[in-house]
Amino acid sequence: DQFSAHPVPGNQPSAATGPNGALVVMDLYGAVELLPEPSSAESYGMACTASAPHLLASELPDLGQSSFALEVTQATANGLIAIGAGHQSLNVSVFGCDLLVASITTSLLVADSQGYVAAPLPLPLNTALLGSEYFFQAAMLDGTAPNGLTFSRGLKITLGE
Repeated sequence: DQFSAHPVPGNQPSAATGPNGALVVMDLYGAVELLPEPSSAESYGMACTASAPHLLASELPDLGQSSFALEVTQATANGLIAIGAGHQSLNVSVFGCDLLVASITTSLLVADSQGYVAAPLPLPLNTALLGSEYFFQAAMLDGTAPNGLTFSRGLKITLGE
């Protein structure tokens, strides 16, 4: 079949679309499948307390995704939430919790009566950002936490297609 790993005779490279939609480039020496850069959203690290909020991505962070958002669930009803964002992860103890993001910026939000809040983060359609990684963490005031503050697990997103 045309997508096998056997070399293709001839000197000129040729290209075809594989069965999964990826670009396959073939030449005298073989075939190479060029896959798009996958997007991902992964939690990492440990939450500070059992009552810590959960930080999630609303969907996979694909370039051009105007509806992408960071979602905080299981927060204190009507509570103040801070979301830190940065280009690097971190693991430093702060107030007895693990700070997991080297924050460049922080957003302050207020959860609704169900402990939910979404922070819209429209992703530009800029291929220069393909494969870029960003790190986030939520924090909230919590009277049950040892120091009155608790942190979520970290969230790492990789921009893809």
